[in-house]
Amino acid sequence: MSQYRLQEDLTFVTLVSAGRVVNASTFASLAFLLYDHALTFEAEVRLVWGQIRWSFGNVLFILNRYFGLFTLIFNIIVFITPSVSLKFCDVFHWWETTSEAIAVLTVEIILMTRIYAVYERSKKLLVMFGLIFVAEVAGTLAVVDGGLPQGIPRPFGIKAGCFTTRHPSLYFLTWIPALICESILCFLMLYKAWTMYKNNYQSSLLRMIIRDSVFYFSTIFATLLLNCLVWAFASEDYLELGTSWAVALPCALGSRLLLNMRERMSRTRVSQPVSGFQETLDTFRVVSLKPASTTDNPV
Repeated sequence: MSQYRLQEDLTFVTLVSAGRVVNASTFASLAFLLYDHALTFEAEVRLVWGQIRWSFGNVLFILNRYFGLFTLIFNIIVFITPSVSLKFCDVFHWWETTSEAIAVLTVEIILMTRIYAVYERSKKLLVMFGLIFVAEVAGTLAVVDGGLPQGIPRPFGIKAGCFTTRHPSLYFLTWIPALICESILCFLMLYKAWTMYKNNYQSSLLRMIIRDSVFYFSTIFATLLLNCLVWAFASEDYLELGTSWAVALPCALGSRLLLNMRERMSRTRVSQPVSGFQETLDTFRVVSLKPASTTDNPV
């Protein structure tokens, strides 16, 4: 009996420790995102809300910027709620999977429009992006169709929220489609950078776009890979250690991709107001990609 009680106590201590670590990671990701929002709020007001015309590009920016913030705030509210039901935990795990996918897919659309424009709006590339996007969504849904993680309300003493008790053995594959897509997009951007170097392209704007994109790819790829490895090899106690960062980092970096472009364009005065879907390409449609000896010449 004493041995059984000792094992029970050790299990409880493990759950308490894991719960605190996961909660700390989630709170840290929200703090990071709020800090980034505070740093870029002035630029957001000036470069997005100050625009006369609203367009698809602005809507995409707002979705990317605030969906992640709403998601993390909601998740933390769940974590501090004293008691939740078993049914709610099942719905919450579905919400976590969906919100992570939306956060990554939204910023991937932003990146695809950047690459599409850098490649001078190639129709073949546009078709390829459409196929990649559909394949990524279909691949993720196929894995999710095999089952979602199951959880229970956390026991008393581990604050609150839901605790993952078991998950499908192949659930870690949900991260693979996004990893493949990110790798393809990164390769296309690096190839364009190599082409620029080889042909002596002199656009500082284009160099900034590629630099920011490659930094984003590297950071997000590492985040997705970390989550994939955690879900593949870690115990249930720590499965959600990095999921909040898979929402926070795409949200922050995706917003900065757009704000940095618009900031550079506002300084060099090479953009013209556009509307509709073309707003997502507003920093590229005026940049010449042919070799030149001058920098940032308006077309």
